[in-house]
Amino acid sequence: LAHLVGRTLRWRVALRWYVLAAVPFVLFLAGAGFLAATGGSAPTLDQLATYSGLPRLGLGPVVLIVLLGCFGEEIGWRGFVQAELRPRLGVLGAGLAVATVWATWHLPLVPVVESYRQMGFGVVPMLILGLGSGAIVLGWLYDRSGGSILITVLFHLGLNMGSATLAGKGLPAALATTGVMVWAVLIIIAELRPGRRPAAGSTEFTPSRRARFASLRDATVRMLLRSPFRRLLGPGMLLV
Repeated sequence: LAHLVGRTLRWRVALRWYVLAAVPFVLFLAGAGFLAATGGSAPTLDQLATYSGLPRLGLGPVVLIVLLGCFGEEIGWRGFVQAELRPRLGVLGAGLAVATVWATWHLPLVPVVESYRQMGFGVVPMLILGLGSGAIVLGWLYDRSGGSILITVLFHLGLNMGSATLAGKGLPAALATTGVMVWAVLIIIAELRPGRRPAAGSTEFTPSRRARFASLRDATVRMLLRSPFRRLLGPGMLLV
């Protein structure tokens, strides 16, 4: 739990990870700016505060609620599931595995989120495609940032605010979600590249089962060496 909390609040990472975490919301702003420059209906702050499924509370409370929701999701999906599956399945395999459960977990939101309701049954393949792409990108960000859940939370927050609010309706949301899908495709191509080697140190934050077993084994041996039963280990064992 201490290890998980440490990764949740890990903010001392390179600046580039904060920049990458901001990409979905930057794409949303680019779409909004294009609408404003071409005389279209540019989104307003009031629309940005109108989040599907939430009452009208104002921008501050809405951002806080969505932020807390993102922390809850990312601690579970990336901080626990991705971290457990990464050593066995790799970044891409773990991301796809998380995407399967993540998409299923979102299905109860279909009657709640307005954009989901409008799509009808067509929302199911879109959920799989969109959340699959998001899971791959978020898993990659989590892995490459050294296991910073905070970075994935910021990415998730920007994507939700840019695509699930009334402000993101139309071009801004489409630009943000399409950007994530393109990013996921690039990650897949990079991960499947022939002769590619895993990034050095990319799993240093994930305690493996073997490491946990070794820690338990060493603690047991130390306890025995400090006890009257130390003779059972023979004269060749010394606690330094």
